[in-house]
Order: sequence, then structure tokens, then C-alpha cells
Amino acid sequence: MAKPITEYRIGDEIWRHVDGSGTFRYIVDGIRTYPEGAMLEVECQTCSHGWKCRVLLAKNDDGRIHAVHMLNDDEDGEQRIWHTNEGLHFWPTKAEARDEGLRMLVRRQRERVTSLDNQLDAARKRLASLEAAIGSEESK
Repeated sequence: MAKPITEYRIGDEIWRHVDGSGTFRYIVDGIRTYPEGAMLEVECQTCSHGWKCRVLLAKNDDGRIHAVHMLNDDEDGEQRIWHTNEGLHFWPTKAEARDEGLRMLVRRQRERVTSLDNQLDAARKRLASLEAAIGSEESK
């Protein structure tokens, strides 16, 4: 279950599934408080490219925690994609983050199966049409 952003403290862990890379662990290392609500500054502990990426998090309209932007000086850098890919949120436990990632993969796979089923149905109709044309008056 999502933990309210206001309940996080410095040093708390927060997790996020990263499409194609697994579940990343972040540590809260700053809290910003505004009249509109709190924001978390987190540092990625999973980064292995030479430095730890820092990300600013906030609550979205659905009450889930998501990335707002990178706090490193590389907002448009290539590392951004690992921390801000759309549709995945930050969770208090690794299991919740992983489950959200798995639900996304299941949804994508179902969409792929539906698309392939539609293609197969179209191919079967075309095959039936071609078979029906064999020996018909039109083919003579």
C-alpha cells in the first residue's frame, strides 16, 4: 500500500521498478516542505555508472509518488531515463515496486497477445478466401 509522502524521513528507503533493469533502491536524503505539500529528495543506491543519481519526488494527482526531475546537473542527461520512465511509481517496499513493474509487463503482454490474435484472425480469413477461390469460376 502506498505510504503518504509526508511519512517519509531522512534515511528511509523507497523503491521503484525500472523497466528492463529491475527494482532500484533509493534513500531519502532531503525533504522539501511547501504549502502545496512535501517533496522528497532521493539518491539512487542502485546506480552503477560512477555517481549516484539524485531525483526529486512528489505526489501526483492519484496520490502516488513519482519523479519530478533530476537533481543532478544532468536533467537532460542519458541517466534520466532510468529514474523517470512513465507509468511507474515509487513504493515503500521492494515487493510493491516489483509488483507494479510485473503488472505493467502483464498488461503489455496481454496487449501483444490481443494484437497477434487479431493478426492471426485476419490471416485465417485471407487463407479461407484464397482457398475458396481455388476452382471457382473466377479462377478459370
